[in-house]
Amino acid sequence: KSTAEGAIAYAIRAVSEGTQKKVAFVVGHGEKGSAQLNEACAALKRDNLNVSDLNLQQETISPESVQAIVIAAPQTPWHPEDLSKFNAYLQSGGRALVLLDPVMNDNRKGLRRNGMEEILLEWGIQTDDEIVLDPQHCERGQLPILSFLAGRLMGARIMSGVNQNHPITKSLEKAELAPVLFPYALPVGFKDNPESPDAPPNPNQAELFVSSDQSVALFDFTLKEMSEIESSPTTRRGPFSIGVALSRKKKTEQGESAGNETRLAVFGDVDWIS
Repeated sequence: KSTAEGAIAYAIRAVSEGTQKKVAFVVGHGEKGSAQLNEACAALKRDNLNVSDLNLQQETISPESVQAIVIAAPQTPWHPEDLSKFNAYLQSGGRALVLLDPVMNDNRKGLRRNGMEEILLEWGIQTDDEIVLDPQHCERGQLPILSFLAGRLMGARIMSGVNQNHPITKSLEKAELAPVLFPYALPVGFKDNPESPDAPPNPNQAELFVSSDQSVALFDFTLKEMSEIESSPTTRRGPFSIGVALSRKKKTEQGESAGNETRLAVFGDVDWIS
């Protein structure tokens, strides 16, 4: 039976399916590279994939040179040039698996942003400065931040009836890794379109994971007890999407597809694969 960390290998295969696969783990901003995710890398190498680390401050990338990149838990803000390279890679038909991770800022009263939020938003994916908690897995009276640092689990399930045929979902189920338990996660979902609020679902994008109906999104990190969190007007009620995927092809002026297909999968936590 596959281990939990091996889940990343299944997700990468789904993201990079149909390409000659060279996979690079982005480093340089505190990310987990191939050495930290060695089990996942070993699974990829068994499939004869070329696996390496990639420092965007020192190298350039294109879909021709690197068919899929993994960004696992950036801890520090990205340099603007790195963000530009990442966005250009996606716009050129690149494929990326992004595993975000909640990182406290220096004053311990909120979350640190790394700059990727704006790039993801351009692709229609929204992340929020909150942490999703599940009261079923948080002890009454315990400090949320202490619980966060201790890595207590929130329950998450693969969204049923919506994306049963998505490659990533199918791969995880095949590996017997569903349902999945997430440590504290960021809400990750698709940006609403105010111009077309009643538009039908986009067939090229899917919510992969959703938290339970009992979950809440914590914004105010000064709250000390779960009862305070649940009653605070700043607290949002679940369920929340915490993993999404999209695919997109460029369109010509005549509306025809052109170039490589961009594939992007984003999760609000990295620890579920370790």
